[in-house]
Amino acid sequence: MAFNMKGSPAKMGRIQGTAGHASALKMKAEANAASALKQADPYAKALKKDPKLGEYVKTRSSSEKGSAEYDSAQNKINVAYGNKTRHGATSSTETKGKTKTTTSNVPGVSTSSASTKTTRGGKKKVTKKSYEDDQGITTRKIKTITDKEGGLKRSKKVIKSDYDKDGTDDKKTKIKTNAKKGTTKRVTKEGGRRTVTKTDKEGNVTTKSRRTLKGFLTGKGKGKRTKTTKYANTDAGYKENEKPGGSNYMDDFKKPMEKGYKSLTD
Repeated sequence: MAFNMKGSPAKMGRIQGTAGHASALKMKAEANAASALKQADPYAKALKKDPKLGEYVKTRSSSEKGSAEYDSAQNKINVAYGNKTRHGATSSTETKGKTKTTTSNVPGVSTSSASTKTTRGGKKKVTKKSYEDDQGITTRKIKTITDKEGGLKRSKKVIKSDYDKDGTDDKKTKIKTNAKKGTTKRVTKEGGRRTVTKTDKEGNVTTKSRRTLKGFLTGKGKGKRTKTTKYANTDAGYKENEKPGGSNYMDDFKKPMEKGYKSLTD
């Protein structure tokens, strides 16, 4: 038996759901289009990378093209946009005795210098580098000793970083490599902690970390002492921090700490 329903489908509410769904799809499409337009806007993307972009544009507009102010502002704008073009960049090289120094300057972006001194008939080389930009100042000193054939015997690197340019090292790393023994030692001081990483000739890596005296005085570098070793000979089935034979050297390391022993220097 059939039943007849009076009224049009629209009045009965049978197409309201369809209309609402279409409206939601339209709103979503408009939102996606606006988002895509924003992402595609080069200026918005550059401004997100460097909030001072507007200031650089004003400086460039008020400066004579080719001047130091113009080049500095334009270079900063190019960095924000990811453009590798640099204006007014200079580089010079000077040689004094056995030392050769190259100085480079990119207005508004960075200044750098590199000097190399070679002695002992080329067997000993000392290189000093310095780089400064808006992220801070980084200096590197690298000393290498080579044999008669030019092969590396040993090297020492010292890397210092001053992020806030206050004249104090925020991070300092020393790396010593002995090619003859096949060993490497890296010591890093940062954030109130001292981390030492040693790699032996077998490739085993041991890392120790502790709080420094400066860390105690400044309240930085909080945390317990740690010591881990990763053995290169994985075929032997050794686990991290485990010596061959099943003994765990961490037990020996923890004993003095359990007795209340504390040291700020060792």
